[in-house]
Amino acid sequence: MTGIAAGLAMFCVALLAGRMLAARRRRAARAVPWPLSALHRARIRRRASMFERQLSVALPMLSSSLRAGAALNTALRHLAENGEAPLSQELGLLLREQRLGIPWDEALARLEQRVPSEATALTAAALRIATRSGGNLAEALDRIADTLRARSQLQARLRALTSQGRMQAWIVGALPVLLLAVLYLLEPAIMNLLWRTPAGWGVLALLAALETAGVVLIRRIARIDA
Repeated sequence: MTGIAAGLAMFCVALLAGRMLAARRRRAARAVPWPLSALHRARIRRRASMFERQLSVALPMLSSSLRAGAALNTALRHLAENGEAPLSQELGLLLREQRLGIPWDEALARLEQRVPSEATALTAAALRIATRSGGNLAEALDRIADTLRARSQLQARLRALTSQGRMQAWIVGALPVLLLAVLYLLEPAIMNLLWRTPAGWGVLALLAALETAGVVLIRRIARIDA
């Protein structure tokens, strides 16, 4: 009974410590300043986008190596040694984890976590299925590469079609500032009321809020997710 009680006590202490550590991590994550968090997310998206562009070029090369009789690990190692970052870094880390004894499925799951994109998910799914049940991996990789190229072309076309809307957002944002500058040069005495009186501060705050809302609305209208 004493041993059971001691075991239960140790289990409760470990559970409580784990919960306290998780709560501390959540508080630390919330304590990160918003600009730093936004910058970190932007860097992740930019890296994932670069990885996706490189992957659309690397997949046909991987498919050709497999058709030539090379093993999957050998073909991946060739891409890791001769490719560019971030593709070479991620493939090298994938192979390194496999050499350290991490299961293939877990290594692919970690790759998907590091580079969150549809291209990574499709490629990881193809590699996972091929290693489990076999199949024509080269053909699957070719189809994924074709899909990525078509998606990239569609995104480029959508960016061209929505460029006018984005330009309008910049114009809407810049015109009031330029107008205030011109009016200040023409009528400095009147414009000083905006900078030095509470009523002027209220007008400026209202103008800034309406201006921000207009820019955000135009950008949302012009944005098309592909």
